Amino acid sequence: MSRKVLGIVVALLALPLGYWAWQLILAQQLAARITQSRQNLKQIALALHSYHDQYQCFPPAYVLGPDGKPWHSWRVLLLPFLGEQTLAAKYRLDEPWDGPHNRQLQMLRPKVYASALQKSRSANVVTYLGVVSRRTMWPANFTVKIDDVTDGTSNTIFLVENEASDVVWSEPRDMREKDALAQLRPADKAKPNTPPSPTILILLVDGSVRRISPQINRDLFVSLLTPKFGAFMVADGWPREDRPASKLPDAVDISRFPGTRVFPVPEMVLAVNQTSLYCATVQLAWDLLRPSANAPVVVSGDSPAAESLNAHPFPPDALDGNSYFADAAGLDDDKSATLFQKLRERFPNVPVEMLGNPDDLPGIRILAYLQKSVPFPDVMEQFPVPLAFSNGQESRAVHSFGWPSSSGEGGGMQVLKETVEVRDYVSNDNFILVLHSDSPAGDEIYLAKVAPAETLQETWDSTASRLRVPLADKVVPELRAADHLQIPIISFGVVASLQELVNLGLPTAEKPLRFIADARQSMRFRLDEYGAELIADTQMVVGDNGDGALHIDTLLPRRLVFDRPFLLALKEKKATVPYFLAWIGNADLMELAKP
Repeated sequence: MSRKVLGIVVALLALPLGYWAWQLILAQQLAARITQSRQNLKQIALALHSYHDQYQCFPPAYVLGPDGKPWHSWRVLLLPFLGEQTLAAKYRLDEPWDGPHNRQLQMLRPKVYASALQKSRSANVVTYLGVVSRRTMWPANFTVKIDDVTDGTSNTIFLVENEASDVVWSEPRDMREKDALAQLRPADKAKPNTPPSPTILILLVDGSVRRISPQINRDLFVSLLTPKFGAFMVADGWPREDRPASKLPDAVDISRFPGTRVFPVPEMVLAVNQTSLYCATVQLAWDLLRPSANAPVVVSGDSPAAESLNAHPFPPDALDGNSYFADAAGLDDDKSATLFQKLRERFPNVPVEMLGNPDDLPGIRILAYLQKSVPFPDVMEQFPVPLAFSNGQESRAVHSFGWPSSSGEGGGMQVLKETVEVRDYVSNDNFILVLHSDSPAGDEIYLAKVAPAETLQETWDSTASRLRVPLADKVVPELRAADHLQIPIISFGVVASLQELVNLGLPTAEKPLRFIADARQSMRFRLDEYGAELIADTQMVVGDNGDGALHIDTLLPRRLVFDRPFLLALKEKKATVPYFLAWIGNADLMELAKP
């Protein structure tokens, strides 16, 4: 064999040896980093227990400032117990973590908070995070005692390492339960022929450190997060978690959604596979036309919409006075400007444009505006896999939220206790839910997977009747861990001309030619895992002259999945009528998943 050939053979044999040698080096480096991270977590555990020895409780996830906002992290409170007395002395508790003085300390991250596994290159980021929830070791600004851990300190997670964290060490922010669950990668969702995911380090309350697979059973992981078999650690006073900053969709012409209609009154006939929307701002605007309280508005000709509006004045106690504005003014520019100024004094930065008056008609402008924020007490989970919503004619993949079914032990445990109530359950295709909120007026969201009646109002009346007297002989009102709840994310902004009212004559003795020259309603709405947001307005331009032309087995896990048409309603808790009704007959207004 020539030397050249021998050299080639030796080189070829050396290649795999070099590769495996390099892999061995990488494995040794990873093992060293994991060892260092374990030591960090154990040191943090000792500090947490030392804090408990001194204060008879573990630190809260954060401390609130005088403004009611989170000011200081548990990581700051722990400094004296980590040998960081100098840094603790520099940190000022009379200003927030990002105040002018404390901001300068952000680059002085204690070494014990630094993980060799973190992906961020920032020198002030931490990867050891608590999971903030009513039912974990970190119930916001409340504290937990060792005696509260009835599941056992060796069975309860204290901290989770998140290599992708962007949390600054002094920032009063950790992970929410949904963020921790997002780290899991179910085995059946893993791509074929890919290496296994790296393990996740967790610190248990007893001070031990364990490595868990991201493919761990979700239910087991949730049970490890909860120190009291899933029970809330805090019953009352839980701070409201604000919706992430994302404005509602802009209102576009209803023609963009060919399968959607806007109803001026809920007594209009439904089409099962169409989406139909109703909001009470039309009724609020119409009631301003009445010559006196509850007196009908005189109209010329036959108008079913006007007849319905006259018959059902909106009850004054059905809406919190702080949630809406309804008033009228002259059509001239100065008076109209004053009307909108009054609106913006009540609701700054409202996204309402003045309806034009191109013919310079004399008359009045009517404006009714409604703004509602309906936050859930419990933030739900957004599903990573799209929901197939079908109305029998088409099926669309849409984003959704709710509660994934849990199996095994703990399946009977109550979940989303403050938010979800099952009011009637006949089968997986026939049930009614109520979603409670933290809003000042106690707004409630009703979701009914039921067969529609002839009109939207009759569908609501039928649902309301079942709320009073359920069809099921026995209903388990609690949502249990074994139940599966999945609700489409609904997000839309529409503006529609109310053709049922335009050109409708409204004669009076003084102004026999009075008529509605224009009438429009806009609605912007979103329903997701945080709750619901609604902004709606109705404007009418009423001219003083014109021709007035007429133109189960309740013990089994339940699948509470809204994957076909359903009724959606929003109502204040003490009100007798809803202020928003919708028959969701298709996926027009849902948040579509990308193919």
